[in-house]
Amino acid sequence: SDAELKVATRDDSGWLLGDDIPSAFPAEDPLLLTYRGPNFFADVTTIAERLPVPDSERAGVLVFDVGELGRFSSTTLKEIGKYHTSLAACGSGLVLAGIGESSLRTLDRTGLLEQIGEQNTVRSDPHLGTTMDLGMARGRELLTELRAEHGD
Repeated sequence: SDAELKVATRDDSGWLLGDDIPSAFPAEDPLLLTYRGPNFFADVTTIAERLPVPDSERAGVLVFDVGELGRFSSTTLKEIGKYHTSLAACGSGLVLAGIGESSLRTLDRTGLLEQIGEQNTVRSDPHLGTTMDLGMARGRELLTELRAEHGD
């Protein structure tokens, strides 16, 4: 499979770097993941197994740049819903970045938009890096909100 899930970070010069996925959320910042590759059901479940496990002791936020997917398969929608539920149960959150109009309508029709929260979706932007930056900004806001709610 050509599916690839990577953590995206910026170096000191502002360049984007790809790295391996940690097993847990970092302590200070949201975790930004990017997906590149096909939108086949077999790849989606394999990718879902690689997502970090939420920690009930400390809130975390995953910012997931799904812009490469274009459209969501039914399997992708199911996995996003399951993962969001597991995050929410631990006091953590999910931000979907790179959402196009078609994907936004699909999220709305399936009820996932209400579940995740429209404020936790970041629309796709044609400027390179902007979607990731906006996603991380919303992720930091959400992390602050969640930690305040849970006294972290």
